[in-house]
Amino acid sequence: MEGMQLQNIKAFTDTNLIEMAPITVFVGQNSCGKSSIIRMPVVISQTFESDQSVELCLHDARSDFDYGNFSDVVHGHNGDSFSIAFFYNLAMYMRNGIYIEATSDLEKEKRRRYEGKPPICCKAKLVLTFGLYNHSSYVSLIKCDLFLDEGSFCSYEKSRDKKYYDNPFIFN
Repeated sequence: MEGMQLQNIKAFTDTNLIEMAPITVFVGQNSCGKSSIIRMPVVISQTFESDQSVELCLHDARSDFDYGNFSDVVHGHNGDSFSIAFFYNLAMYMRNGIYIEATSDLEKEKRRRYEGKPPICCKAKLVLTFGLYNHSSYVSLIKCDLFLDEGSFCSYEKSRDKKYYDNPFIFN
């Protein structure tokens, strides 16, 4: 991961791109949002590790980590959604016009070939937008957008009153 961006989360309306390096240090006054930034990857990780069937696990009973409820997370305790964006540099391989593999280890991949062809290298941004499902307390993924080299690649959005996605993938 090259960086991340938080929108409408805790103390932030928009962090803009937060670049990540092997060692990244956050410095600031108390209660300015350092922990909110550092803990968001933990929220994503505990979501994947959780035995709960939720789309974003803000609190897992197996750990002491609690990011709060939806109104605690959304900026100003008053809003209907928040977004997390992840930035990557990708090397992608295609076969017959279909992307078959993507990896973020660019230095290694620049030397590798697939069927004699070098990878297609690009910058990727994945934006996950969360909101309350059907005006309940259930935090739900309501929109997912993937951008390659600053252009929209695919998107899906969940209808607020249904538990499935309309138009699962729309290619632009």
